[in-house]
Amino acid sequence: MYSENTVLQTLTSPAQAKQQEYDALGRLTSVCEVTSGTTAFPGASCIQNTSATGYLTQYATCTIAVTVSPNAYLSELERFCVETRRNLGSFR
Repeated sequence: MYSENTVLQTLTSPAQAKQQEYDALGRLTSVCEVTSGTTAFPGASCIQNTSATGYLTQYATCTIAVTVSPNAYLSELERFCVETRRNLGSFR
């Protein structure tokens, strides 16, 4: 596990804070909008290496090689990767 991967960015006007987490290759894996939230939408633990409370957005990178054959079973991640590559024009 790579633990030296969190960057806290704070702005003073308006007062905001974002905590960004990266993987060992430097790819963004999650962003925590640091806030206690509101009564209707309270913040929660962002589940990052450095503890924070707020709203979490997670990102995934398609690094798997997918071979598509007729009637093949694909996991949800594999289907996402195939569709993303098709939409970007890089599926062969």
